[in-house]
Amino acid sequence: MALMGIIPVVIVAIGVGLLNYYTLWLLVIMYLERKRYMVKRGEWYDSKDSNGYERRSSVTQYHDIIGFFLGRWLGLLGQILTALSILGTAIAQIVASSGSQYSIDKSYDKRQWSLILGAVILAFGLLPSFRSVRILNIIALVGTNYSCLFFLISAAKKGITHGIITRGPIGATGFFLGAAVIGAGGHPIQMEMMDAMRQSRKMDIAAFYAWIWNLGLLIPHSIAINLAYPELILTQVAGIWVLSLAIPFYGTINSLFDALTRGLQGFVLPCFAFS
Repeated sequence: MALMGIIPVVIVAIGVGLLNYYTLWLLVIMYLERKRYMVKRGEWYDSKDSNGYERRSSVTQYHDIIGFFLGRWLGLLGQILTALSILGTAIAQIVASSGSQYSIDKSYDKRQWSLILGAVILAFGLLPSFRSVRILNIIALVGTNYSCLFFLISAAKKGITHGIITRGPIGATGFFLGAAVIGAGGHPIQMEMMDAMRQSRKMDIAAFYAWIWNLGLLIPHSIAINLAYPELILTQVAGIWVLSLAIPFYGTINSLFDALTRGLQGFVLPCFAFS
């Protein structure tokens, strides 16, 4: 929001969110169609438990759906895009988490925290499905809700700081860098979530309510923080500028990278496959 400005963020978040939900709805339909086809051919269940009941041990992923409707090579493209997107997200998550943890506990430096948290994140990546982390998801949701509510109340108590509030984007690079952060994405993970659900056909409904909840959770507290603490926000923007100097064209490359991977994943391939 500091990079894009308050008004553009709200418009982009709602507009892109609606488009993102539409393509997710298309993927849900294609997932169910693929499942119906495989069940009819006897290919859906691939194992049996100790009681002789049929079970499914494999997980349906985003590239499986794309490959089923568009062929092997475009399915491989979807797999590569997913890997690149996850790689970029993982790096950003480790860097952000290590920085936050260092601000709380300086017993280790940021590099050491990156190694520790990277190992923890890797361990979660080895879990078989999202059913294995349901309790942790609930804990994470409680923590996220608490944090957003805390920031909202703190900003409301402080009030608006006039004079340096950024209502518009800080240049074209700032706009696209901010758009890359709040842009569409997450379809590959959502497909695995749907595959783990006992009633997969309700994924689109669950995703819609989750999107509404996210809007109500993130936008108010983000606006409140930008209005109450604009000087801190601008300090963070200056940090990103320093990083861009250290790694030439970092912001532009990062924005283009996200735009290519998320755009193809979230919009182009699902619409192409459905058509």
